[in-house]
Amino acid sequence: MGEIEAPVPVEPTVQKRAIVRPAQDYTFKWEEVEGADYYRLRLFKAGSDEALADENFISEPEFSMSMENLEEGYYRWDVRAYTNETELASRRSGKLAEAEFRLRKIRPVTLLYPKNGAEIDGWDAIEKPPVLRWASSEAFKSAELTLKKVSGIEAGEKLYIQKSTSQKMQPLSSGTYEWTVNALTQDELDISAASPYYFTVKEIPPYDAPASAHTVDGAYFDAKYLREKPYIDFEWNKVKRAQAYIIEVFDQKSKRLHRGIVPDGESQTYHFDQLALLSKGKFKWSVKAVSLNPDTNEILHDGLTSNGEFEIDFTLNTSGGKRKKTGEYYGQ
Repeated sequence: MGEIEAPVPVEPTVQKRAIVRPAQDYTFKWEEVEGADYYRLRLFKAGSDEALADENFISEPEFSMSMENLEEGYYRWDVRAYTNETELASRRSGKLAEAEFRLRKIRPVTLLYPKNGAEIDGWDAIEKPPVLRWASSEAFKSAELTLKKVSGIEAGEKLYIQKSTSQKMQPLSSGTYEWTVNALTQDELDISAASPYYFTVKEIPPYDAPASAHTVDGAYFDAKYLREKPYIDFEWNKVKRAQAYIIEVFDQKSKRLHRGIVPDGESQTYHFDQLALLSKGKFKWSVKAVSLNPDTNEILHDGLTSNGEFEIDFTLNTSGGKRKKTGEYYGQ
C-alpha cells in the first residue's frame, strides 16, 4: 500500500497573501490528495508552535474560517491527509505540508453622507445640492464614485473620478438615487464600499404658471408692424424660485415650431426674431418656469404653463410675390 502524499498548498502561500475582509471568512485551499478520506489543518503565528486553529476531519480540499480577530503579520499553516480505518487496514496519515504567508487585513471604504435611506428636501437638492462624503482608512491609489438614479424622471448613471473623499453634486431632481465608491489601495487591493447606499430627493409641487403672460404690442402682427419690428417680444411675471423659463411656439395643429430657453430666473422677457419659421395664420405659444441641469439642460423641476395665441398677417413682398426664400421678412 503506497504512502499518502503531502497536499500541495494553493493559498495562502508566500507568493499569495491572505486578504481578510470584515465579516467574511477566509478560505484555505490545497490540492486534493488521491485516496484521502479527510484532512487536518492547523494555523500558527510565524515562529510559534502554539496552534491558533486546529481543524480535523475536513472532507474537502479547502476550509473556511474567520481570521477577523487576527492581527496583520506573518503566519504558518500546515495540512495533512488521512485515510479512515477499515476492516483490512488501520487509519493512515500522509506527509505533512506547510506554507508561510502574510495576512493582510483590508478595510473597505465607508460611505458617510447621505446616510443610507436618507431623505433630502426637494428644494435643497436644487438650490443647495448635497456633497457626497466617504472615508477610507487605507491610502487609495484610485477611486470612482458612482451615482445612479433608479427612479423618477431622467433616470441614469454618472461617474466621478475621486481625488479626495467628497464630491459636490449638480442640482438633483426628485427620485431615488443609489451611490457607492469603488477604490483600489496602493498595492492594488479592492477596498470598494461593501454595499451601495440609497437616498431619496422628495417631490415638490410644480412651479406656478407665470402670470400675465402676453405678447408685447398685442396679438396681431401685420405687414406694417413687421416692417418696423421684424420680431415678437413675449413678457410674463416672475415666478418665485424659478431658475429659468422655457418658451415654445406651436402651429394650430400643435406642432412645435420653436423652443427657447431663458436661462435667467430673474428675466421676464423673450425676444423672438426667427419669423422665417412662421407663415400666415394663427399660432399658439406657452411659457413655464423650470430648474435645469446646468450641464445638460435636463429639466430638474418642471412648472405649469401659461398659454397664449397670436396671429401673423402673411403679405406680399416688394417684388409682388410671396416669400421666395427662408429668411425674407414679412412685408418685404
